[in-house]
This record gives sequence, C-alpha cells and structure tokens, in this order.
Amino acid sequence: MSNATLEKRYALITGGSHGIGLQMAHELAKRGYHLLLVALHTDGLLALPETFEQKYQVEVRVLGLDLTDEHAVDQVYEWYQQMGVRLNILINNAGFGYLGRFDSYSISFFNKLMKLNVIAMVNLTRRFIEDLKGQDKAYVMNVGSIASYYDAPYKSVYAASKKFVYSFSRSLRVELLPFNISVSVLTPAGVLTNENTIKASKELSWAARLVTYTPQEVAAKAIDNMLRERAVIIPGAFNKFYIAMRKVLPYGLVMHMMSRQFSKKNLSIYDPSRLGVD
Repeated sequence: MSNATLEKRYALITGGSHGIGLQMAHELAKRGYHLLLVALHTDGLLALPETFEQKYQVEVRVLGLDLTDEHAVDQVYEWYQQMGVRLNILINNAGFGYLGRFDSYSISFFNKLMKLNVIAMVNLTRRFIEDLKGQDKAYVMNVGSIASYYDAPYKSVYAASKKFVYSFSRSLRVELLPFNISVSVLTPAGVLTNENTIKASKELSWAARLVTYTPQEVAAKAIDNMLRERAVIIPGAFNKFYIAMRKVLPYGLVMHMMSRQFSKKNLSIYDPSRLGVD
C-alpha cells in the first residue's frame, strides 16, 4: 500500500520505545501508518519522532508515562483525543516478566506486573473500542507469550498473566467481528529484547534457543499476520511444534522439563532491579 492510501491512518503501540514494540513501529511505518507510541519516559522515546519522520516520512507522536499508574489509561486517551486523529490499530505490547521463585519477589512487584500485563491492556482496549468501531477496518493486537499455553514454574504469575491475554483476545475477537475489528494475539517464545533475556538465552538448552528470535523477526511476522486478520500469531515453525508438544507429552513430564529449564542455576543471571517495565 502507498502512503497516500493510508493517509491519516494511525497505530497506537504501548511499550513502543524498544524491543518488539519498537520494531513493530518500524514495520507499520514502512507501510505508511502514522504512529502514537506510549512508553516509559526516556531520551530514546523522545528521539523517535525525528528518526521515524526522516526515515519513513510518517508522523510520530510519543507519550512518556508508566501505564501502571492509577490514571495512566485516562491520560493516554485524553492525549489521543486532543490530537483529533483517527485510530485504526491498537497494539497492547507493554509488559514484563521475571524468572525466579514466587516467594523471592514482593507483593508490590507482582501487583505492578498484573497491572501492566493485564489491567492496562484491558482498560486501554475498552477505552479505544468505540473509536475503532468507527473505522472501515480496525485491528487490535495483544502480545501474549508461549507461556500462554503452559504452566511455568519460576514464572508462575507471568505465565498466568499471559494465559489471560490469550483467553481475552480469543474471546474478544468473536465479539468484535461484526464491527470489522480484527483481534489477534501474538505468542512468541524467547525474544532478545534486553540484557536479561540476552544473558538468559546463552544459558538455555539448545531446544530453548531454537525458539528464541530477534525483535525484528517477531515484529515482521506479527504485523504481516495481524493485517491478514490471523487470530493467533506464532512466530517460527519450531515454536508451533514446541506448543503442540504440550498435547502429546504427559503433564508431569512437561512440568519437570520446565522446572529444570528455569532451575536455580539460571536464576542468578536475572537481576530484578534491571527488569524492564514499560
């Protein structure tokens, strides 16, 4: 599609300043979409408008805030309304995970995780749903995880949050089909997005490394399949095989394998103070 065809079409991406979110922004900009990027306030976020406008000739506006704050979703929607643009794509990408025993993390840590991974996603979708209904065609993509399909020792709350993302997305898709809104859920495995995940990938088994991809690889597949109105987007053939194995292998064996994969020998590579939350 040409830029003229998509004139005045906007995509809003949370967690859009780095990792998968940033690469999805690049993929949409290549297709001529203008961008609204929401993430934690950083110099990197503030530099994106000039970078994108020079490279792709699209308009980019950014908002720096913490989506776990009480009034953050209202602030995002008010910011959007003040611009007077129309939203065609909502991508709920912001989220974070962890690795470690449940009792080694605080209540406040888990509250923040659930607020970002679950509550912010639901509330943003609810806020923007009427605006999306007003378009000829609109898209919502929620970023889940391969953990959406598995119970995951040492990632228990994260896995549960991503199961919620998966179920919510599949159900909402049916509700919104009459309004020409396509809802997709992206379920990647390991993505090399930050220092923690890069360190972790070096310690994982060969099988785990096979399902680990770069943000660029995941983003390209995610945007292509979202625009093709795919319900579930699983990057990589081996990821699909990995997910299918849960139906074949005994549950106890799967849990044993998962527990060994995230065993104590790997926990030291994660520094909770460096876990990205955006």
